[in-house]
Amino acid sequence: MASTQKIIEQTVSTLAERYQFDAAEALAFVMEENRKASPALARAMKAVKTTETKIAELEQKIADKKVKNVEKSEETLAGLRTKLAEQNERVNSIGAPKKAAEPEVVTEPEAEPETEPEAPKKKRAPRKKAEPEQEAPKKPEPETETEPETEAPKKKRAPRKKADSDTDGPAPRYGSKLASCVKKELLAAFNEAEIAWKDAYSADYKAFANAMSDEAWNQKAPLDHMKDFARTKKPVVPETVPEDANVVTLKHNQLLKTTVVDKYGPGVYWDTDKKRFVKGPDAVDDEDVTEVTFEGSTYMVGETSKRVYMVAEDNDVFVGFAGVGKFTAMTA
Repeated sequence: MASTQKIIEQTVSTLAERYQFDAAEALAFVMEENRKASPALARAMKAVKTTETKIAELEQKIADKKVKNVEKSEETLAGLRTKLAEQNERVNSIGAPKKAAEPEVVTEPEAEPETEPEAPKKKRAPRKKAEPEQEAPKKPEPETETEPETEAPKKKRAPRKKADSDTDGPAPRYGSKLASCVKKELLAAFNEAEIAWKDAYSADYKAFANAMSDEAWNQKAPLDHMKDFARTKKPVVPETVPEDANVVTLKHNQLLKTTVVDKYGPGVYWDTDKKRFVKGPDAVDDEDVTEVTFEGSTYMVGETSKRVYMVAEDNDVFVGFAGVGKFTAMTA
């Protein structure tokens, strides 16, 4: 946009000296007529200004570290700079024909009444000024050359980094964080396999999927790979409690934090993390109990031990602990 304005001013100034008219008035006339005749130029110049504002705002945000993803913001910035270059080219292409046509129409009728003796003197003047006119275009040339020189290395460095990582193996299928839809499908696969979910499994699954070759990955749907991964986390659980097994007694709050398998009888569980048998606290004499309705049945729950008793006519029967195993959803 700046180069277009400069060329117009130089053209009008040269013609004003050659044909002896007021350069300021002619320049004002040319610019006014140019704006009237080319609404497209005005729109193009406005688009340039808008893009320049966006670039300045984004550069400031990056400098102030107010962007969530710096790499993505830099890509956006590079795109805006490319867009700005294209818009400037459009401004020049719209403005160039008008600059060449309008000054000639204005000056040609004024050239005829001039006296012939003065014509040679007027011809010498442009010869002397022809040299600076040739030098003027040379000044913007380095500016146009420096812009691609600064951008070119950035474009070349990006593929080099990718090429280095490509040699290490297939491109990662999952980034640093699983998308919510992927995690939802993964949780569904674990629920279907009846395996307790742990947050650490997200990172394990990413490693599992990213390490797989393209050929192996393409043989199944992503959900089938998730099911295969879930099966690798299925704990090896003993079928029965050996007679000589060491059953560790835990406090109720410790039991709540333990991932257990409830299949061995009331209050005895398999700790899948530490591979051991555990149980909850023993009965407390004269403990106060609270009546709780759970899944349509009535139970009595100890206020301190959280032991769960099924209400019977003859005697209440101990069946487990509140919040653990089959009573995980029970609150008391």
